Amino acid sequence: MTEMNKDDMANNKSIDTLMKKMQENPEMSNVEVINSYISIFESFFKPYLIKVGPSANTVIKEELVIQQPLQDKLFHILSSQDLKIIEAFAQAKYFLDRVFFNMTEMGALEYVYNPDFLLTSEELNRQIGVSHKTLHRYTERGMETVCDNGIKKYPLHNSYYWGNGLWVARLQILNQVFRLRSRTIEDIKSEIKEQIKKFESTYGMPFKQFAQTDYDPNEMENATDFREWQHLTEELKELEG
Repeated sequence: MTEMNKDDMANNKSIDTLMKKMQENPEMSNVEVINSYISIFESFFKPYLIKVGPSANTVIKEELVIQQPLQDKLFHILSSQDLKIIEAFAQAKYFLDRVFFNMTEMGALEYVYNPDFLLTSEELNRQIGVSHKTLHRYTERGMETVCDNGIKKYPLHNSYYWGNGLWVARLQILNQVFRLRSRTIEDIKSEIKEQIKKFESTYGMPFKQFAQTDYDPNEMENATDFREWQHLTEELKELEG
């Protein structure tokens, strides 16, 4: 993996000018703000980041969204001389994703990284001191991964996020709100079916058959199982028309 130092980072007058323009024009449109940050990120973190842009399903809010506190934090991070590059990128990316979330109804920013700064699972395990099992659990909770020539790899800034409990909590919350708003009807149906499948596995039969048995709710593993199972079955039926 290639080393990266402060001198590699593109910090020039054009970036400073763009940041100043954004600060002096707090009523820039949502599209202008998002495009400006994309330009800043692609220039500022050029050794690490190849490109960043909105996903194909992005829908930007028409009404102006002013979120000066978040943008102030972004400007502070980008202008700091004390942060290492990976630390600066990790912090700035988190706040940029929050800005993007607030300015859009759907979609997410997609990042393409320099392959030289992608870690294998073994390399990331060593950096943050966890097992393969824990790393798998982190991935399920939203750890960012990319496919590099068919191999799952991890952007270097994961070592900053996931080695710090505060950042882990922040990321999990942010990932959850992105995930929830991006769910389609098919996603919801799939999740309901998975939950129903767990009940069927626990009680050994479909709900309709179970409801006809001489069951005692108080003897069920969880007294609320029957009502939840019934609700899921009815919700799935409604969604499937």
